[in-house]
Amino acid sequence: MNYTKEEFAKRDDEMMNEIDYLRKLIDSAENQDNRTIDGTWYPVSHTWREVAKIALNLADEEEWMTRCENKLEVKKDESTQKNNQTNYSCTQCNRNK
Repeated sequence: MNYTKEEFAKRDDEMMNEIDYLRKLIDSAENQDNRTIDGTWYPVSHTWREVAKIALNLADEEEWMTRCENKLEVKKDESTQKNNQTNYSCTQCNRNK
């Protein structure tokens, strides 16, 4: 899996769009609005099923985002540790001179 800042930002934008769509669907379902999609009529129960599917997909995406954040933090920490080790050893060298 590709854990990059760019992939994280892309998925974050997609999630925000899905959340906005989910809010609209919930509002529609709470108002008991039937939906017509491509000329086909769907009852409110269809909207609630769609809400459930989107919510589950968002939960999966949130898990990915958490894993990604953790991996990016580990990479950042490893990079910081390497820099600190380098600085420490340079400091040691300067003290020994």
